[in-house]
Amino acid sequence: MDVLVQGAITSATIALVALGFSLVYGVGGIVNLAHGSFFMIGAYAAYAASEADMPLLVAAVIGVAAAMLAGVLLDRLVIAPIRHQEVAVLIATLAVAILVQSGVQFFFGGLERQLPGFVEGSVSIFGVDLRQTELLAGLMALVTIVVVLLVLTRSPAGRMVRAVAEDEEAAVLVGVRPERVTLYVLAIGAGLAGLAGVLVAPYGVLTPTMWLLPLTQAFAIVILGGLGSIQGTVLASVVIGFLDRFVAFNVKDGGIKIGLVTVAVILATLVLRPQGLLGKVAR
Repeated sequence: MDVLVQGAITSATIALVALGFSLVYGVGGIVNLAHGSFFMIGAYAAYAASEADMPLLVAAVIGVAAAMLAGVLLDRLVIAPIRHQEVAVLIATLAVAILVQSGVQFFFGGLERQLPGFVEGSVSIFGVDLRQTELLAGLMALVTIVVVLLVLTRSPAGRMVRAVAEDEEAAVLVGVRPERVTLYVLAIGAGLAGLAGVLVAPYGVLTPTMWLLPLTQAFAIVILGGLGSIQGTVLASVVIGFLDRFVAFNVKDGGIKIGLVTVAVILATLVLRPQGLLGKVAR
C-alpha cells in the first residue's frame, strides 16, 4: 500500500516535469538537458521567497514564475541561435544546467534545505500515513495535468501547438509562427517543471544537485512513452512513478539506486522497443 499510495503521488509530480520535456521535444525537436534545472529553480525561488517572509502562496507563484522566466531566457539567449544544431543544443543546455547548479551552490550553499509545508497535519489513506502537503502536491499535479491536456486538445492554442509538432512547414503556410510557439511551449514546460519543484519542496530535500533525478526520470518517461507522444508520456509517468517507489521501499539503499534503475529503463527501452510504448515507428 505504501508503494501504491506514494507511487500515485510520485507519478503525478514527475509527470509535470516529463510533460514539459515532451512538449518541448514534440514542438521544437529540442532535447533540453537543462529541463531539470527548472525544477530546481522553482523550488529554490519559492524557498528564497519564503525566507524573505513572504506568504507561502506568494512564494509558490514566485517559484513558478522564476522557472518560466528561466525558460524564456534559455530559449532567447541559448537555444534560438543554434536551434537547428542538435548536438550544439545538447551541449549548450547541459552547460546551462551545470551553471545553474553552480549558481545555486554559490548563493545557498550545499546544505539540505526544505520549504515549509503548505498545509499542516497528516492523513491516512488505505492505512498509509501521509502529510497533507504530500496529498496536496499529488492533487495539484493531477489537476494541472488535466488542464494542460484539455488545453492541448480543446483550445485554438492547443491546435497550434499540435500543428507545429505534426508538420512545421504546413503550420507556417496557415499563418502559425513556429518560433513563437516554441518559445511559449518552452516557457510553459519550464513552468510545469517549476511547479513540480514547488510542490515537492515541502517534503523533499533541496540540494544543488536535485535537478539530476527529475531530468533522468523525465528522459526515461519520454523515451518509454514514445518521443513526442503526450498520451505515452502520461502512461510512462505512471510506470516510472510506481517503479520509483517500489525501488525506494523494497530495495536496500533504494533511495540511492532509483537513478540507476531509471537509466536501466532507458537502455532497455532503446534496445527492445526504440519507439516507446505509444510512439510511432520512425520512417
